[in-house]
Formats: sequence, structure tokens, C-alpha cells
Amino acid sequence: MEFRVNTEDDLRIVLLGKTGVGKSTTGNTILGRKAFTAETSHQPVTKESQRETCEINGRQVTVIDTPGVFDTELTEEEIQREIRHCISMILPGPHVFLLLVPLGRFTKEEETSVKIIQETFGENSLMFTMVLFTRGDFLGNKSIKEFLGKPGSPLMNLIEACGHRYHVFNNTQPEERTQVSDLLEKIDNMVKANGGSFYSCKMFREMEREKQEQQMKILMDRVRETEEEMKKLEEEKERMKMMMEEERQNQETERKRREEELKREIREGEEHQREMKEEMKRERETFRHEIEEIRREKEKMQIKHETETDRLMKRTEDEKKKRDEENTEREEKYTRQIREKEEKEREMKEKMKREREEMMKEIEKLQLKHQTETERLMKRIEDERQNHETERKRREEEFNEREERYKREIKERKQSEEKMCEEIKREREEWEKQRQEENNRREEEDEKRREKEQRDREELNEKLKEEKDRMEREKEDLQSKHEEEEKKMKIQIEELNREREELMKKHEEEKEKMKMMMEEEKKRREEELMKSHEEEKERIKKMMMMEEEQQKQEKEGKRREEEFREREERYKRLIKEREQKENELIEQMKLERMQKQKPEERLRREKEKQKSELHKRRQSPVRELTAGLNVVLLGKRGAGKTASGNTILGRQAFITEKSPKSVTRDVTVESGTFCEQPVTVYDTPGLSDIEMSEEEIQQMINEKVLQKCSSGLCVFLLVIRADRFTDDDRKTVEKIEKILGEKHQKNTWILFTGGDELEEENTRIQEFIEETEELKTLVQKYEHRYHLFNNKRKMKKDEEGLSEQVKILLTKILKPYTMGEEINPLKRKIPENIGAVSPVSSPPSRRIVLVGKSGVGKSAAGNTILGQREFRSAMSVFSVTFKCSAAQTTVSGRSVSVVDTPGFFNTQMKPEELMMEMARSVYISSPGPHAFLIVFPVNMRFTEYELQILQMIELMFGQEVLKYSIILFTHGDLLDGESVEELIEENSRLRSLVQQCGGRYHVFNNRDEENREQVEDLLQKIDSMIQQNGGGHYTNQMYEDAQRFRQEEEEERQREEEERQREEEERQREEEKRKRQEDKQIQEVIEREIKKTAERIKSEDQGRKQSENCVCS
Repeated sequence: MEFRVNTEDDLRIVLLGKTGVGKSTTGNTILGRKAFTAETSHQPVTKESQRETCEINGRQVTVIDTPGVFDTELTEEEIQREIRHCISMILPGPHVFLLLVPLGRFTKEEETSVKIIQETFGENSLMFTMVLFTRGDFLGNKSIKEFLGKPGSPLMNLIEACGHRYHVFNNTQPEERTQVSDLLEKIDNMVKANGGSFYSCKMFREMEREKQEQQMKILMDRVRETEEEMKKLEEEKERMKMMMEEERQNQETERKRREEELKREIREGEEHQREMKEEMKRERETFRHEIEEIRREKEKMQIKHETETDRLMKRTEDEKKKRDEENTEREEKYTRQIREKEEKEREMKEKMKREREEMMKEIEKLQLKHQTETERLMKRIEDERQNHETERKRREEEFNEREERYKREIKERKQSEEKMCEEIKREREEWEKQRQEENNRREEEDEKRREKEQRDREELNEKLKEEKDRMEREKEDLQSKHEEEEKKMKIQIEELNREREELMKKHEEEKEKMKMMMEEEKKRREEELMKSHEEEKERIKKMMMMEEEQQKQEKEGKRREEEFREREERYKRLIKEREQKENELIEQMKLERMQKQKPEERLRREKEKQKSELHKRRQSPVRELTAGLNVVLLGKRGAGKTASGNTILGRQAFITEKSPKSVTRDVTVESGTFCEQPVTVYDTPGLSDIEMSEEEIQQMINEKVLQKCSSGLCVFLLVIRADRFTDDDRKTVEKIEKILGEKHQKNTWILFTGGDELEEENTRIQEFIEETEELKTLVQKYEHRYHLFNNKRKMKKDEEGLSEQVKILLTKILKPYTMGEEINPLKRKIPENIGAVSPVSSPPSRRIVLVGKSGVGKSAAGNTILGQREFRSAMSVFSVTFKCSAAQTTVSGRSVSVVDTPGFFNTQMKPEELMMEMARSVYISSPGPHAFLIVFPVNMRFTEYELQILQMIELMFGQEVLKYSIILFTHGDLLDGESVEELIEENSRLRSLVQQCGGRYHVFNNRDEENREQVEDLLQKIDSMIQQNGGGHYTNQMYEDAQRFRQEEEEERQREEEERQREEEERQREEEKRKRQEDKQIQEVIEREIKKTAERIKSEDQGRKQSENCVCS
């Protein structure tokens, strides 16, 4: 509702706008006196709203000066409190909101100011808003309409949203009262157009009530979202339950399948043993029949021998001597054969022993495999239980956080309602003094509204109480369900343990049975072999006694020889069949052994290869990697430097182990990639207990770290454990700061390790820092450049092998060094010693190049130096200069040439075009400029973009360029008596810029072009700089060397990448060749084993054949 005004005697004005636009100065101009504090500063001057009143042309005018609420870091609650305070100071309400916009670059803050006003004061507030342009002196000869530009531009959209109401102020001429009268006249016209109404407190309260209703709606939406999340949680629990049931069924199926396989193997073993027993039984029967046949033949021979003994006695005595000699030879032969037989039997025993040991090893491997599988299953069950427990805790924490957030919102709402009641009461008392009749009506309305609000608040409290009770019940239900699930899980685990114990027991019983059967079979075989050996010996002895009769029975011997040949053929067939069976069995066992040993062998070879590579890396000297990002890890022993290096590289590059002494004895270097750019990590020894002096440590850091990474971006990480900050930590940090010095402080970060312990304690890193005052001071000293690592938790990695926490750290480090998508995130620094200094020419002419951002006054500064308007300079929203241009004149009897360049961060030019124009600036000022003037306006807010300007200049011209650079401040007329030294001292960023340029700076007032003393002072400073540089200037050769260095660096990077790819391909080829050789060696081993087995069987057959020949003979 709009309130009508019955008098035109008073006028109420509220000044709005961001910090530094001149609100306080504008208020002083309207009031005609210095009522508000106004000065040039990089910090906000007005801290809270201020009210001042005066009489202008016979009418009362009230002005409210406000702090910059649109671009500060105030919270939403503080902004609302300041706005209420502002409205309460100008009751019954302001006639106009003056939105102040400075003439110059139209920023995003001004573009979004309409939306901010509507959100702050309501949609109807634009009816009472007018745009007031400050710094009208900047227009020069232009009109305000020419500055506004064409329709559709952001500035014209702002004017149209405010009903085409605007005015221009020149605060440098406060005595000019015509501009104030014109402003008041425009305000009166706006009030008349609005029907004599003003922005009332009632409109502001209605807007706040609408905000509260929106917040209530948002709260109810959150409650509904909570219910949906609880529903999803139930569904997730059901799904997990089904997955666990499915996993249990799969485990049961797998267990049954393994039992069946084990039983099948046992049955096959028993069947194989039974076949072997039957075969050996058949062989024993055959051998027994042969012995019986030989015995019968021997009896027949004995009978014949008794009948013919008398006849042969005489012949025997004649040949006795001869036979004695032959018998001696035969005895030696038989003895030799017996020894050979015994050796063969001994070899057979050893072979059977080896086979028995191999079989025992196979059984142990099966047992170990079964045990490993069981442990893996138990570990998986335990991991699932832990994951379930972690998920339950996380959801309980989320629930508690939501509950605390709801309580906090209710408390804040109550406080805001209490404050609103107090403000309404105060407003009602003021209205009683002004209008008694309206007071009664408003009291009734307020009473009704309070009753309604009380009812709404009671309803809201009841709803919240019901919601809280319901959530408490759901929480209890969740806890009970979770306890039931834990009980079920424990029962399932106990059942699995019992089943595992039963399986192990069965496996042990079956193993004992197999062992007993094998021992019995072995014992039986040994007994049979010993018995057959004894019988063989007895038979040979008897044959020696019967040697005399063999000569008499040659015909009988031939017949027996024929029978023996037939028997030998039969034995050969039996042996051949047995040999085939044994070969098949041996091949099967070897294949199974190879299949079991293959993964173990491969794993062993990989471990040996990793150990050898680590050993080689430790023995190899520090490699000289000069491109990309260099990360240096510094800290005391045990802080986690080596583990952090492995985490950054995404692999076990450095050796880590628990030890009371420092593991890292010297500087070690490893490299990786990030965004396809090289990242080199330097791991240093612990500086707390190293047995070296400070001079030796300084020399080690300089030689092995700083000199190696001088050509790339070098970042130092102070590694500190996130448990407690001790005196030892503080001394180590002080030692590191002393070694590095102040010049490396801006490239130093704090890296906290032990994030896993903070997660267990449920503590955030910010809370840990706030606990210790020394640590808090240290973090502030390094401008809050810190990061937290968890080196124990395994995280997902990308294609380069980097985890999320590493990518976040590297992105933070590289952020200040990037200026757009076109420039690589790892910009290389140009070496300092490029080119040579050329001698200065005579007469002493001076060549100057102006560089800086768009709109800082480069062209105007060039005109001031030349003393005439050679360069185009105009007040415009967009950049004016797009090409390099040069002009020359004579100043104090010597030639001075000036080159004007396009501005950095010019959105209307491509980076390639900007680089081309910068190159032209060097060649235009051939043989080279004496000075680069880096231009900044004296009232500029120094942001990250301003800090990047020097880095861009170094990137384009090389680090040598800073020796020929001076900071030139423009708009010196805005200092208002303040010295530029105070301005530099107050701002640390500005001070850093000046220090990088050797402390050289100068101030220009481009509006006072007649003042030639400022130009003479600048030329004297340039002369002093030239003397410091040995009388030289920046040469074209320096620029060409810098560009060539950048190109060579890029080519070197490409060569390294190609070399790395070739090495990877060569490694893959060697790996394939090695696999082929291993396969070939395995095949050769198998063939040798088969050949040995065949030879052994053949030798056994030959021995058996010789034994039978001896028996027959």
C-alpha cells in the first residue's frame, strides 16, 4: 500500500550503491556541508547508516548515507538488520532511493543492482528509485546521453528499469548548487508522478512478511525432501538386504560345488589306487607262476643231475680248473650286477620319496588355498559390515545435522519475530505523536496481526513438534531395525564359521585317510620289493652253484632261451602299456602343477621387478627435470613427506617404512603428469634431526632443489602432522623459513597429513587449526594457503593415476598462474639470463613502452609525457586502443618516443592478437625500449588480475624485463593530500608489485597536462634505472631469445613425450618377448622331464631283462 503525502515541505532521500562510488561525498554535496566522512581508501569508510538533515530553499531535506551492502562480506542477517535500521531512521519512509553509479567502466555489480534493490525493498521499490551518476567531471566535452550509448546496452537497461530517471553529479565542485536544485526538482517530479506517495514502512514489512512466507515454504519443502530421503533410505536397506541374501546363497552354492569337487577328486584317487592294486596283483600272480615253473624245471634238472653225476665226474675233474677261472669271472660279473640292481632300487626308493613329498606339498597347497579362500570370504563379510556401519553413522549424522538446522532456524525465526515486535512498538509510539487518529486504527490492525501471527506461530510450533516427534520415532525404528540386522548378520557369520570348521574337519579326516592309504601302499610296495630282491639273490646264488650243469645242457638251454624271448616280449608289452599310463599321469600332474605355479611365479617376478626398479631409483643420481610444476616437500622426520609424494604421483615412487630414524637420507626426485604436463616431486630428509649444519642444509637445498627447478614453477609444501603442533614443529618451520627466505614465501603452502585420524575423530581441519593459536597465526601468515591429505585411504584415480585430493591441491596451486582457457595451466617461467645488455646510444634519447589493463589511462599518460594529444583517449565503456602506435617529440632537448599498447584482459581481442601486438611494441621501439611503464590507476582495487599482470609481462618478454620496468600511477588528483607511499604501505599486494619492479614507481596527474615537472621527474627516474642496469636497454635480441626459449621448451616437452611413448612400446615388446621365452623354457622343462621318465623306465626294463637273462642262464 502506498501512503499519500499532504505536505511538500520535507523530503527524505536514501543513498545506495557499492563501496567507493562516492555516497558520502554525494550526501555532503546535497547538504552543502561535510556532514559525512569521505576519503580515498582501499577499505570501506562508512561502517553503518548515518542520518543528516538540513534546510534547502525553505524545505527540510533528510539524507541517509548507507554502507556498501551490495558488495561486502556481510551475512544475510546483518544486511537485513542494517536495512531495517536505515528505514527506521527515516520514518514514515523515504521519497526516493538514489542509486549511485560512477562514470567509467560499467561493472557486473552495477548491472545487477536493480535485482538487488527489488530483492531488498520489494518489486514496487523501483517506482521510487533514481540513478545518480558521480564523477561528472570525467565526461569532459561529452554529454551524458553520448556516454549512455545505444538502447539495449546494460547501462540503458538499468536506466529503463528506473523509469528513465537519472542525474549527473560533479562532487569535485560542491559549491555548484544548481546540480542540487535540478536533482530536487527531478525528485519532486517523480513524487508527483507517483501520486504524491513515498516508500512506507508498511511496504517494507509486507515485503519482509512475503520473505518469511517464502522461507516457510522452503522449510516445508525441506521437510518433504527429508521424508523422501527417509523413504529412499528404506528402499536402499531393502536392496542391501536382498543383496546380502543373494550373496549368502551364492556362497552356499559355491561351498556345495567345492564339496562336490573334493569328493569327486577323492573318488578318482581311490579308483586310481584300486586299479594300481589290481595291476600289481596281476603282476605278482604272473611272477609267482614263473617262479613255480622255474622250480619244477629245477627239480627235473636235479633228477637228471643225480643220474648223470657219475658219468660226468671225471669230466668235471678235468675241467675243474678251467671252470674255477670262469666261475670267478662270472661271480665278479654277478656281484657287479647285484650292486647295480641295489643302486637302482635305492634310486627307486628316493624317487618314491620325492613323489611322496611332492604329493604332500600338493595337499598343503590345496589346504592353503582353501584357507586363503575362507579368509577372503570372512574379510569380505567384515568389510560389508563395516561399510554398513559407516553408512548408518553417516545417516545418523545427517539426521542430527538436519535436526540442529531446524532448531537453529526456529530459534532465528523467534528472535526475528521478537525484534519485529519491538520495532513495531517503537514505530507505534512515534505515530502516536504525529497522528492520534491513525493510532487507534493501527493499534487494532496490529492487535489483529499479532493474534494472527501468534496463531501462525503456534501452528508452526505444533507442526514442528509433530515433525520432530515423527523423526524421533523414525530414528528409533531405524536403530531397532539396524540392531536386528546386526543380530542377523552375527548369526549368519556364526553359521558360516561353523560350516567352515566342519569343512576343515572333513578335509583333515580325508587327508589323514589319504595319508594312511599312501603309507600302507608304500610299505607294502617296499616289502614286496625287498622280498623279490631277496628271492632274486637266492636264485642267483643257486644258479651259480648250477653253473657246471649248464654246459652239459646246451640244447635244453636253447629251448628255454626261446621261451624266455616269448616271455620277454610279453613283459615288454606290459611295460609299454604301463609306460604310457605313467606318461599320461606325469603330464597331467605337470600341467596341474604349472597351472597352480603360474600365477604365483608371475606375482613373484613382478615383486622382484618392482624391488629392482626401486633399488635402481634409489641408487641413481638426481635427474634434472626443468619443465612444468616442481613440488618440494619439506618438514621434520615422520611428518609424512614421502607418503605425500607417493600420493601426489599416484604410485609408490618413494620408499616408505616405519623407522625411528629418518628413512630419506638425501634429496630424491620422481616425476608424474597433471593435465598432460610434467610434475616433479622433490622428497627431502627430515630437517628436525638431520646431522648437518644450517650452511650444509642451505647448500644442499640450493644445489639439489632450487637450481634444478629454477626454469619451472616451484612450489614448497610445509608438511605438518594434523595431530598437535609441538615446539619441534615450530622450530622446523622457523628453520625452513630461514633457508627459503621471504622471496619464496608466496610460493609456499602448508600440507597437513593424517587426515584419516581427523576423520576418525570427526574433526574438520578448520577446527584443528583454531585449537592452537600458533598454528592459526602460521596459517594467516601464509594467507590461508593450506590443504589436508589422507595418505592411508585408497581413493579412485583418473587416467593419470591421480586421486581427487591431489587434483584439488594442484588446482589450488596453479589457480593464481592461469588467466584463461587459452593459456596452459602450467606456464613456464622464462630464464633470467637471456640475451645481453646493449650499450646506451648517444645522444641520450629515451624510448618508452606503456603497458597495463584496459581503461587505466595508458593513452592519456602517453599524451602527458609527449605534451600533446598524439594518442586517442576517451571515456568509454569499452577499450579504445586495439593496435600499437608510436609517437615522438623533444622533451628538454632530447628525443623521447612513446609506444601505446592494447590493454591486457581485453575481451575484444584474442590472446594471439594481443601477443602479436606486444611483439610489435618491441620492434616499433627498435633497437629496444629503455623503460616499460606498467600503468595502474591510483584508486584501483588490487585483485588477482592485477597480480597476474607482472606474470604476463614476464611470460611475454622474459624475467629480464622487470629490470627495465617502473610502476606508473595515474589519477594522482584523487589522492586528496594523501601520499602514494602511505597507499603502497597499506596494501600488501601493491607493495609486492612495486618490490618486484625494484621499488621504482611514479605518480601522474593526466588532467594537469601543463605540469611538466612530473614528466621531468619520470625521465630522471628512467635515467637512474638505466645507470643501475649498466647503461643498457631492453633489446630485440632479448625478446627473440625469450620467444625462442619458450618454443624450445615446448619442443623439448614434445620430445620427452615421444621418448616416453617409445620407451613404453619397447617395454611392452620386451615383456612379450620375455613371456615367449618363459613359455619356451617351461616347454623344454616338460620335454626334459618326459625324456628322463622314458629313460628311467627303459633302464628299469633293461635291468629287469638282464635279471631274467641271469635267471635263465
